[in-house]
Amino acid sequence: MRRVRSITLRTLLLLAAVPAGCQAPPVVATDAEQEFAYLDHRGPRPLAGKRFVRVRCGELTQSEFGRVILYEYGFLLEEDPSSFVLFTIDGLTHRHERRDPARGSERTYEVLDLATEAGRFLALRKERLSQASERVEVSWLADPREPFSPHWMSPHLDEPSRTVVLAWACARTGHEALARDLYALAVRLRAALNSRGLGPDRSIFSSEGASRTLIWDAIVQYGAGSLTRVEIRERLIYVSKWFDHERRYPRIREMAATLEEMIEEDAERARRADRAPASASIEDRVAGLIFALRDQRGATRMIPGEAELLGPPGDELTRIGLPAVPQLIQALGDPRLTRMVENLRPYYFSHSILRVGDAALRILEGIAGRRFLPRVEPTEGLLMDGRLIKTQRAVNAWWESARPR
Repeated sequence: MRRVRSITLRTLLLLAAVPAGCQAPPVVATDAEQEFAYLDHRGPRPLAGKRFVRVRCGELTQSEFGRVILYEYGFLLEEDPSSFVLFTIDGLTHRHERRDPARGSERTYEVLDLATEAGRFLALRKERLSQASERVEVSWLADPREPFSPHWMSPHLDEPSRTVVLAWACARTGHEALARDLYALAVRLRAALNSRGLGPDRSIFSSEGASRTLIWDAIVQYGAGSLTRVEIRERLIYVSKWFDHERRYPRIREMAATLEEMIEEDAERARRADRAPASASIEDRVAGLIFALRDQRGATRMIPGEAELLGPPGDELTRIGLPAVPQLIQALGDPRLTRMVENLRPYYFSHSILRVGDAALRILEGIAGRRFLPRVEPTEGLLMDGRLIKTQRAVNAWWESARPR
């Protein structure tokens, strides 16, 4: 029988500080205090004195709920003139830049009273559970107007797990009675979710949900350029080491191995940089730009939709045009990771990092002015179901007729 582990904050946090070979504490908990002790191990210490805040992260303007402001909730860990850092109630450490480029305005936080906000959440959830005969209605979880509703466009835990984080926070800030009630609520919420088939999970923290949140957040931050290759590799190694994800996330270990090779290649290229000739041939320039596709950024503009290339080096290769084609064809099978992230929906974990081969295909299609094969659903990429061979054949057939004679 598959053993279900209880989760700790060590598995909830973004784990950039955790070395690949580190030892984790045993992930076993039988009651609230034991789980709180594990949360203590990785959470901000002391929590008392840390301000509880919410940050406006966006808004929904055309939802069934009308116009709704989206917030992220957490504890303020540090701040400087340009940014501030939160430990969120989803167990993630997030840095917010004060200048919000998307909105062209300043991003600020609002200080809240933890006990007041948690008490309101507790009272509303207890009332709704009682009215619904201990059944969780999906509409509660999807309604962004609900107290502590997650910012659905960002990685988030399920509600029982978030409620345990709130209970721990109350316990460590002098609100013990409220903490006990919140933990009891988390137990009821987990049982209610399981009864609806929205689990099942025997632990109050969802170990699968928490580790999924870690992976989701790591992919999003890597795509945004907020993580180095070393940092995302450490996080993937940690999750693959302490959780059984071979069934649901089979690419994690393979991605970590690919990143290790890329890190070594980055170091070797840096060592050779001083010996590079002052002027390079067009072939050398194309080769350098294809190497740089590992840092190619992208954005998904439609939902669902595929990621579009943003900026260099992809746009430079497109401008070079036909002279770049032979090396781009060779790169179609390149499994190295770019920073292009695709998803089916931004509000649940359907995110995937595209490969250099996928970026090469987008550039070739830009040069040719056509698609070579119909797209399947986003996030799958060229390495799925033999699509690479079919794509290579289609591209080579086009190149045979289009190449200069």
